[in-house]
Amino acid sequence: MKHATTEQDRELLSTHVADGIKYFSGVLQKLRRKAQKNTYLTSPKLSEEQQDTLQKKFIEDDRDVQNFLNEYIIPKNHSSVVKLLITILFKGEFEDSMLESLQSKIEAKFDSEMIEVSQEHMSEAISQEMMKHLPQRLIVEVDPDGEISDVSDLFDNLHKDVKAKMRAMNILIDKYNSIVKAVKTDLKSKDVDKRMKAVILAIILETGVRPGGVGTSKLKDKDGKTIYDERTEEPIEGDTFGASALSIDSISRVLKNAVEFEFLGKSSTRNFIRVTQPDVVKIIKELSEDTKVGRADLLFGQPFLFKNKNGNIVSNSSMNNYFKNLVGGEGLVLTDFRKLKATQSVFDHLKAKQERLLERIKSFVVDEVEDLRERVAEEVSQTIGEAIESAKIALSHSDTTVTIDKYINPLVIMRFLSEGSFKTDLRQAVLTNPTHLKFDPQTFINQAMSIRTSSQLKVAFIGWSKRATLLDTMEDLEESISEKSSSILNTMVELEERLK
Repeated sequence: MKHATTEQDRELLSTHVADGIKYFSGVLQKLRRKAQKNTYLTSPKLSEEQQDTLQKKFIEDDRDVQNFLNEYIIPKNHSSVVKLLITILFKGEFEDSMLESLQSKIEAKFDSEMIEVSQEHMSEAISQEMMKHLPQRLIVEVDPDGEISDVSDLFDNLHKDVKAKMRAMNILIDKYNSIVKAVKTDLKSKDVDKRMKAVILAIILETGVRPGGVGTSKLKDKDGKTIYDERTEEPIEGDTFGASALSIDSISRVLKNAVEFEFLGKSSTRNFIRVTQPDVVKIIKELSEDTKVGRADLLFGQPFLFKNKNGNIVSNSSMNNYFKNLVGGEGLVLTDFRKLKATQSVFDHLKAKQERLLERIKSFVVDEVEDLRERVAEEVSQTIGEAIESAKIALSHSDTTVTIDKYINPLVIMRFLSEGSFKTDLRQAVLTNPTHLKFDPQTFINQAMSIRTSSQLKVAFIGWSKRATLLDTMEDLEESISEKSSSILNTMVELEERLK
């Protein structure tokens, strides 16, 4: 059972599920008696297709079934419960997995109702349109003055809830510089195992690629649909790869200052990553030219890049131990970098596009468009949606829902909604929580009307050449970092080079 926010919630959920199972059992018994009287439902004179149609209608038209579905099952799961009843009643099949599936569907209805109630004040504060950009289970509590008092998520795993994720991200950002320093040192290590681990971690740092080695997953077509074997009608499975299992075959392009990879990742999603760190690029190029065959190469039929001294792929446990030693046992895991990557992608996109957004909002005001607040809300929502899409692409996800629910720090979006723009870096945006839960289009309108065009800036600072030059330099640096960096590591390296 999932973790509820409070002990009382857990008890309520448990009671609800038990009541639902009892209700279902009663409905099933009534249906069985009714079916026994309606022998035509299983008549051998009917084709299998005709039987299925009649049985489906028999169950769907039953009042007790409809009452159960309306009370315990969300609409999108109604058809699967009807199929379950057909399977039990007319095919005589019932397995433990069916009961578990039914319990999960009953929980889902309770979840949705609890979340709807718990999020009522949230949708009032930031509108339902903006709610779609936040995790589905997110609960933001406010005090009587409207200030945020707590952020949590309802019925989520205790160790992976939003609080734990935000705490981990804060620690990771705080330790980021020391991690980068340690990795750079280990890239030059004479110890083969240590050097391979450092290369893998450096790639994870820069690209946010999923850690791990070789796995298997059901293959999917370009539309995300599972591919089936025409002969056996069984799903076709293929090998999938994480950071440790990148191979020479997965290199799509070798450039002067970068190496690009294309490969199948988890859930058979196609991953595209670009490595640009000079030391890492150099090592990858050297390894790609190494013709030495290792045990892992022979086992999987792949010329892997990163092998330990025994010729095996660096294991997950080995990578986890290496990372734990770097961070000093703070409870961080390698996948936390993917969450940071997603959050940074959203932040970078919003900061890069906020001037364009505000200029567009300003044009609405100047043109005196009708429904001004609605138009502003649409533009803001669209910009946030584009930022989330950029994070989805950065992580090679096939669904933005996963990106929103599991990876993006919601505080970044909440801050943008409440303040109308970003005036800080990612570190400040994440480490200092927004004080209020709100979205007021007027905030964005005020921001838009306060901005000056580049020509206005030139007039304002005419005759103040030194000040204007310094200002321009600072703004150029900020803009460059915002637009070009694909990761915090990139930002640090670029800033370091500029300072030199």
